[in-house]
Amino acid sequence: MSALEAGVPQAGSSRMATTAVAVGVLALVLSAVALGLGATRGPGVPARTVAYTVTIDEGLIVTGWNTTCQCAVEIDTPAADEEKVVGEYVRWAPSVIIVNSGDTVTLTVKNPRGGDHSFAIIAPPDAFSGTTTSGTVQGRANSGNPTGTEVTIEFTALKPGTYVFLCTIPFDDAQNKCHPDHETLTGTIVVL
Repeated sequence: MSALEAGVPQAGSSRMATTAVAVGVLALVLSAVALGLGATRGPGVPARTVAYTVTIDEGLIVTGWNTTCQCAVEIDTPAADEEKVVGEYVRWAPSVIIVNSGDTVTLTVKNPRGGDHSFAIIAPPDAFSGTTTSGTVQGRANSGNPTGTEVTIEFTALKPGTYVFLCTIPFDDAQNKCHPDHETLTGTIVVL
């Protein structure tokens, strides 16, 4: 019986799942840009003020499950009798934000999770004006609030491009800071 049939997690399977999620997000961004789903302004059209909310959310990792061997199998194959949730990961929802150059963005960062998180756009100084970092957004454990907390920031997109946003608080379980999959807690802001 192989390790997979025995239900033993495979080395790198978590990394493969993370890579698959990242590739999916990138494909979504590129598709949206290619199809023109982000509304671009024509000449003489004024900049907008737009509001978004991003939430520290959770995604579920699902696998195929064989009830005979009580083991994980490839999903959507004849060996899979059912689907089973085998884990979770933390993510931004939405993980892609599309704005136009010149737009002023009011962004509310919500953290309903247990640990503290933050939000920061990684960009050169001339790409945005205003505040592109949230500081600590406390979770349920440290705030004492059963729904967590939220912070609102405001910035103007100045330079077209694709930028990463992420949590800058390193994972520290003892202090209720971030989450074990901190390194993958990233999203994308596209400025058209």
